[in-house]
Amino acid sequence: MTDEYAVAFLPSVLASYTAAYPLVEISVTCRTSSTMLRMLDEGELDVALVTAGATGRTGSPDTAIHRDRLVWAGLAHGTAHLRRPLAVAAGPASCIWRKSAIDALDAAGISYQIACTSENLAGQLALVVAGLAVAPLPIATLSGELVPFGPEQGLPSIGYYDVALRRSPHAPDDLTSTVVDHVGAYFAARQSS
Repeated sequence: MTDEYAVAFLPSVLASYTAAYPLVEISVTCRTSSTMLRMLDEGELDVALVTAGATGRTGSPDTAIHRDRLVWAGLAHGTAHLRRPLAVAAGPASCIWRKSAIDALDAAGISYQIACTSENLAGQLALVVAGLAVAPLPIATLSGELVPFGPEQGLPSIGYYDVALRRSPHAPDDLTSTVVDHVGAYFAARQSS
């Protein structure tokens, strides 16, 4: 799963899964969606949570199990969101969130510069927490002094993204099914609450 999903969902999913299946050994890998899709294809992973629509050749087709809003994450009392060109901390060029953010800025006619490109959340957050940039992130990942910025603060809405659960064609059926079913049920319960 990506860093962002690990921050927002992993503790709850792992706690409930290990309570239900205490003898199962779990190994977690946090990478970009495109990297995890390659790892699924090569049999290095059994299951992956990826951003739906991420490029890749393998696993089940994208079936969204969760939808969340992308927002401009910024420092609560910062001014980075007011500066032009807008300093943006984002994932690599292949990142769907980055593309959505840039498309929204272009449509709104807001000048920007990519101040940070990082495959992990920590790299992006370093600039945001320092008050030097904003980052397109899922609202579920914001905590502490990070707040969402949007039209009220002069930044365009970015939209929504979907999380897909992909399964490797090389994965063992029985055990992998328990993970897929459990993760799917976790997200279904989140959406109904």
